[in-house]
Parts: sequence; C-alpha cells; structure tokens
Amino acid sequence: MKLGLVGLALCAVTACSQSFEPETTEDQAAAIYGGTDSTRQSVVGFVTASGASDATVYCSGTVIKQSGTQAWVVTAGHCGVTSGSAGDWILVRSTSDRYFQVASSVVHPDFKGVGSYDTKHDIQVAKVSVTDGSTLKTLALTGTDDDVSLSADITLVGWGVTDRLDIAGFWSREGRHKLDTNVRLYDSNTISWNNTTSAGTCYGDSGGAVIRNERLVGVISGERVTTAACGGLGYGVGLRMKSVRDWVLDQLN
Repeated sequence: MKLGLVGLALCAVTACSQSFEPETTEDQAAAIYGGTDSTRQSVVGFVTASGASDATVYCSGTVIKQSGTQAWVVTAGHCGVTSGSAGDWILVRSTSDRYFQVASSVVHPDFKGVGSYDTKHDIQVAKVSVTDGSTLKTLALTGTDDDVSLSADITLVGWGVTDRLDIAGFWSREGRHKLDTNVRLYDSNTISWNNTTSAGTCYGDSGGAVIRNERLVGVISGERVTTAACGGLGYGVGLRMKSVRDWVLDQLN
C-alpha cells in the first residue's frame, strides 16, 4: 500500500530569505487534523483502486484545469502517482464519490526523489481521464504575484488523517478537511505554517492545496515536528507554486 508520506527537513530558519534546506530528518509524516470539513471539490484524493475496500487515500491533489475528457491535477512529487491500466485513480467527492483513472503523470525534472526532502521541487502533474462527462471543479494557479507574506492568511486543504486512535495506534481518515492558518516563514521556493498539538498537517495531506485569495499558492509537502508526528509541535512546509508555475503550465496539453 502506498503511504504518501514525506519527511520534513529540520531547518535553521531565522529569516524569510533563508531556504528550507534539510539538515536532518526526524519523521516521515505528511491530513489535516484539528480542521473542519471542506466542500472544496477541486481538492481530490489519490487512491490505488477505484471504489475498492482498500482505496485508502494516500495523497491529496488539486484539479487545476479540465478540457473535455481530460483534467490535470497537481500533487507532490514524492507521492509517486502511477498511470496506465494498473495505475492510480483520483477520488472526487461531491454529492457522491466518483473515481477517474490517471492517464499519465510527470514529476518535476529537478526533483531529487523520495527521501531527498527536496521541498522546492516536490511536485508532479497528473493527467486524468474524465470518462463520465463530468465537469470537475478547478482551482486557478497563482499568478506571478502570489501575495504571500509573513503572517498572511492561507487555507490548507487535504485528504489526510484527522485523528489518531490511541488504543491501537491507527489513524482515522474522514475525507477532505481544511484549516485556516497563517504563513510562518517563506522564501522564493517554499512556504511554511505552524503545526500545533491541536491543528496542522499530517499523513495523506501531501500534495494538498495551500490557498490564498482563491488561488493555489502552494503544494503541501510535509511537516517538521519536535515531538510525535501529527499532533506534535513544529511546522508544515510546502512548495511555493509561483516558483514552478511556468513548468506546470507547460504540462497542460
């Protein structure tokens, strides 16, 4: 089973001009816990089987364009989305659950791979076959000015786990959730937000949306925690969309 996890870098960050380069790693964790239900249909889940009992969402993504029977979804590069007859599917939730198969996917050419903690290139674009005539909800990419600044309001949306069941240590997944928060630090390639013991990002949120002014300004990559994953003090990090915007637009054909 795919886990869709991402390890976060421990960063010595004291100013927004500094980058989030990894020094060490403590946990490979990357759903929104402490959030609320989200009706944003443009944020979808990636699953390994269509409607099957094992179709657990392993990563999140955002539909950014549809043209006829094709749609394009942005997610994290480390999610490892696969295509073809044995490939992955997206789960779209509105009044009912719908599944559409991934036709092709491309990872950013500079992404250093799973385990590299390369947040600034942690992105891929998946093309999906919309076979039932549906018109999917989309979220527009940010422009060249994403209006990101220290303490700016952002919304995180993902399909990850929302609670840990303490008895057996399992994680509960309850669908698409959102969390309104603020920019903690940022640089030209990355963006971060605070995680607390009561709210933040966790397993399965990787590839989810960082939204500001109804635009996709970032892609959730992972979290850095100082205690236990998903509920420990620390911060989440993501790729800043404006840094790869031109590359993403080149994939939309």
